[in-house]
Amino acid sequence: MSFNALSGCLRCRITSQLAKNADSWLLRPSLASALPNLNYTTRRHRVDRAGGGSKSKSKHFNRGQGQGGKKPWGRRDAEPESHYQGAASLVYKPLTPPSLDADVDSPPALDSEHLYDFFLKRVTAFSTHSPTHDRLQGFGIPPQDVGRLLRAFAQTAQSGHFTTSPDTFAHYGLSRLGEGQPAGDQYAALAYGDKILTHACYKWAADPVVQAELRDKYNLSQPALDSITRLYDAADKSNLSEQFVEARRIRRKIIMHVGPTNSGKTFNALRALAAAKRGVYAGPLRLLAHEIWERLNLGEIPPLGAEIPEVLDGAKAKDRANPAHARLTNMITGEEQKIVDEFAPLLTCTVEMLSPIVRYDVAVIDEIQMIADPERGGGWTAAVLGLCADELHLCGEDTAIPLIEAIARMTGDELIINRYERLTPLVVEDKPLGKITNVQPGDCIVTFSRKGIFSVKDQIQEQTGMKCVVAYGMLPPEIRSEQAALFNDPDSGYDIIIGSDAIGMGLNLKIKRIIFEKASKFNGRSDVPLTVSQVKQIAGRAGRFGQHSSGGLVTTLHANDLAFVKRTLSKALPPLTHARVNVSQEDIARIAAALPSTVKTQYLFEAHAYVGNLNYGGGGKVFKFQEVAKMGEMAEVLDKMGPDFTLKDRAAIVAAPVPWKDYDGVHVVQNILNSKTRDMVVSLEQAFDEAEIVEALSTTEQAMARAQGAADVGVKPPTVKEEATQESLKSLEKLHRCLVLYLWLSYRNPVTYYDYDNAMTLKGRVEVALDWCLASLSAEEAEKKQKKQRRVEYKDGFQMQKESVKVSQVLAARHEDPTLGLKIV
Repeated sequence: MSFNALSGCLRCRITSQLAKNADSWLLRPSLASALPNLNYTTRRHRVDRAGGGSKSKSKHFNRGQGQGGKKPWGRRDAEPESHYQGAASLVYKPLTPPSLDADVDSPPALDSEHLYDFFLKRVTAFSTHSPTHDRLQGFGIPPQDVGRLLRAFAQTAQSGHFTTSPDTFAHYGLSRLGEGQPAGDQYAALAYGDKILTHACYKWAADPVVQAELRDKYNLSQPALDSITRLYDAADKSNLSEQFVEARRIRRKIIMHVGPTNSGKTFNALRALAAAKRGVYAGPLRLLAHEIWERLNLGEIPPLGAEIPEVLDGAKAKDRANPAHARLTNMITGEEQKIVDEFAPLLTCTVEMLSPIVRYDVAVIDEIQMIADPERGGGWTAAVLGLCADELHLCGEDTAIPLIEAIARMTGDELIINRYERLTPLVVEDKPLGKITNVQPGDCIVTFSRKGIFSVKDQIQEQTGMKCVVAYGMLPPEIRSEQAALFNDPDSGYDIIIGSDAIGMGLNLKIKRIIFEKASKFNGRSDVPLTVSQVKQIAGRAGRFGQHSSGGLVTTLHANDLAFVKRTLSKALPPLTHARVNVSQEDIARIAAALPSTVKTQYLFEAHAYVGNLNYGGGGKVFKFQEVAKMGEMAEVLDKMGPDFTLKDRAAIVAAPVPWKDYDGVHVVQNILNSKTRDMVVSLEQAFDEAEIVEALSTTEQAMARAQGAADVGVKPPTVKEEATQESLKSLEKLHRCLVLYLWLSYRNPVTYYDYDNAMTLKGRVEVALDWCLASLSAEEAEKKQKKQRRVEYKDGFQMQKESVKVSQVLAARHEDPTLGLKIV
């Protein structure tokens, strides 16, 4: 269906009346009690970059020693002190070649004395593995040289070169074979091992002395040797902290605020930001950035030194606002920019939008435990290493302490750790809920599938008469925020919230009790028990301070899950072991220059993970490269594009929020890529050409018009089948994600993706339709809503950017209609 068919007075009428709607490897200190007025306890240690030592009230670091002051491992014939508490000492014995029928896919235990044996077994399989040969050819090594290189590598390993001593083993990054192997996923474990061995092979083969032997003994060609050297040098990130030049020029104070959910840790950090002359807040979600942006502009966060108003149960944030504390604050995320004042001293953003060259007095980084997230953690690592801030406040779980301590030792920054305890009690009930009809107002039921969410919602509404709102990952942030507002409003008539494990992320919810519908989650292959972190994060949303001072309650729907939840909540969170490192466009450009011009997308963007050096034998052992989600699906689409599709274009699509799991999303991406290559510009109509998800908007708006027409004449609106509404809801969610993708691209290339105004208009209509669908799925007819008023006035940053580049003049010079005939009302 064409976009032209979506226009008409019908939509004008609708949109005018309906609104958008355990001991860690460094330490495990006990948590100190936080006072009701949010005072906190402090531990401080200082790391001196010039002095090479450490001054601390509780522990000492010395760069001349290994972790925790332990001596480095000795030679092969020595018995070293173990790196792991309680681990048996390793005895180094002469090694024999492995049997080929040995199990080489299972990693050894961390303290295994057979780590060398495992390496030798693994390297034999690695050197004959066809994907290894394909990858090295993709990296630019001539086909006839790949086998020679791998044979030389395997023979050198069998000779004992890499196992001469633990130091040598670690020097090549091979000690990682006993650390951080993906559990329960044989394919992931194999890929992880391949990355370690490929890196070791390149590090060894890039040595000039080794290259002479490879050339003379194994007949490797000079082009092969040059290819190895170029790629290894291009992927080198061994001095990661020194790459952030501006941050290394200043002496920073890193202040950690760690504790459980609802402990006031982020509030204290935000008070420091509210008092700063120039500062920034960065979090994982656009919703969080928007919430902090609004609170700072309205004076809802008292700065340090100001009196904290008394918090009463049920009080709204706006009731605590003090105009004297209001701070001009702008917001920038990947999809939108809200500019209150061009010279506003404060900024909120998502972590990926931070700049390493802007100087701040105070920077607040939220959810610091996400530094270990496989797909996004690199943004947090870059912020900790590279933000130019006099004070860097890190908020989140105490599991991140070991990583931040290790990074502080590298950078020489001062580190202060503030620990918090929960401000209200959290109690696990003695009995399960038993029946869904036993729910009470203020309850939140957590289930782990979209289908399960609406199934539970139907049961509650049909059997109890109470109305429910929902919150889950696929629901656009704007709609999640509106659903949360309905739940929090005591006069809305919505008593229950049902959501996935994303519940509460970026939302302040007045949840009295959390109910686990089940204590396991499907991981793509089978149901697995919830992790300690998942249980604590979800359960901790109950009994928010200032909303339920008596505390929160936790229970399960079924009796057999209750003991598991109670036991898991009592466990300590395991410390994080690796901080993820992302790869910049500059990094990719260097890699591309070292690879063949015909390199496949997957090899290009995975080269760092396989070849890159993060100083694995030294301080870099805390780092891992960030993974690229759905790399195979991306590469399949991008490799079909012609030579006119540039490296910058490929990098933009890899970084973009593309819904690669969804057929409709991939279809839109293919339309975008084809139009970009063919016409150099991409209109909204071209992006959504023949996209079936557009049909859902037309269908829903027609249903909305019929319902509105019936209400206008005082008759009952026609019944909408729930199945049809559910399908429309799914399609509208997909359409919204694709529109967000187009807007994301527009912010970065406004000339090519020029249809911003139409995309924003259509996005607003989709949100209205989504809101109506959710309301119609409730027990009552969808109600009329007044358009939500802005609490903070701002300008659209993209519109300001468009004016500066004069897009309309560029298009006029090309003799093109800026709308390409597209009329959207």
